[in-house]
Amino acid sequence: PQCEAILFVSEATRQDVLEFFDVDPLRVLVARHGVDTRRFRPVRDEEKLAEVRRRLNLPTEFFLALGTLEPRKNLEGLVRDLARFQKMVPDAPKLVCAGAAGFQTSTLWREVKDLGLMQSVLFPGFVRDEDLPALYSMALALVVPSHEEGFGMTVLEAMACGTPVIASDCAGLREAGGAAALYTPASDPERMAEAMRSLALSLIQRARLSREGLQHVQAYSWRDAARQTLAAYEMV
Repeated sequence: PQCEAILFVSEATRQDVLEFFDVDPLRVLVARHGVDTRRFRPVRDEEKLAEVRRRLNLPTEFFLALGTLEPRKNLEGLVRDLARFQKMVPDAPKLVCAGAAGFQTSTLWREVKDLGLMQSVLFPGFVRDEDLPALYSMALALVVPSHEEGFGMTVLEAMACGTPVIASDCAGLREAGGAAALYTPASDPERMAEAMRSLALSLIQRARLSREGLQHVQAYSWRDAARQTLAAYEMV
């Protein structure tokens, strides 16, 4: 490349580039994403929570998947995990897949129908930015089953709201969640179903992950991202 520097949002994406392209490592830099903890924080206002729950038609207890509905998010795999989870726990919490329809979303809807989960998997569609903290705060956990992610913004946002996180064990998500999340291989549905069962049945485990997540996100600030970006410009 002719550029003087390449700036990435995570060490995971930096390592991918170094592995597959002949680039000088000194020119490949990271300005890690942050999270706005003034905006994303636990919502305790019961009136606000009830209003968002009513407007989005959310169940009392649910796991949350958030993002554009497309194959790389592995939501079809998550739906199959939910079917296994329901065999373990007959009155299992529902799954809310929030986000706009994307590429090949129809295959996800067909999977839900084929598995007979129309009453267990809910699709509220795109959620407004101002509703996200309440949505995170109401969820038992955020589940991020993606095959691959360069980073995990939803992981940080959920943790900042005190919400436990279950994520697939890929480098970008592990970098975002650190030791404060539960990780399972995206290719191992039984492990994901077991992680969901474990969190659903253990208030103690959810409380521990909530505390650890709130502490973890303190290391991710947009001020640091700006400093890292400025340092890259100064180097150039």
